Amino acid sequence: MSHRIELYKVMISTITTNEQRRQQVTTVNTSLVVAAMAALGGIKGLDPIFVAMPALPLALLWLLSIRYYRVIAAAKWSVVAALEKEFEAQPFSDEWKAVKDRVKWLRFELTHLEMAVPAVIIAASIVYLLGRLFDIIPTLA
Repeated sequence: MSHRIELYKVMISTITTNEQRRQQVTTVNTSLVVAAMAALGGIKGLDPIFVAMPALPLALLWLLSIRYYRVIAAAKWSVVAALEKEFEAQPFSDEWKAVKDRVKWLRFELTHLEMAVPAVIIAASIVYLLGRLFDIIPTLA
């Protein structure tokens, strides 16, 4: 039983580490978005294409990173739930059940909201780039 408790501790630790990495990815990407917006507003004559072109692949990478960390977290929590079934108490499983029972309207997780930010950047970049490509959006003179 003690080896299962040690495995449980390791899993909780790796879940925490995974969450910290996901938050770091979001912090870095949010900083890049803010810097790009500041550059657009602060550098006279900066063509927005120089923001939209790199924003598209960066936002795509950001979105895929969040998705990856979500999948990893779900797998880790599945292992924790399986381990808890053998314990007298199941603190994480009980907590999740309590949250679901009290917050019936909760149909999405915070990562869904977090994924919306790069998705909007991707959509805006595509619309802008297509607009420039088909001369719907004029270039800065």
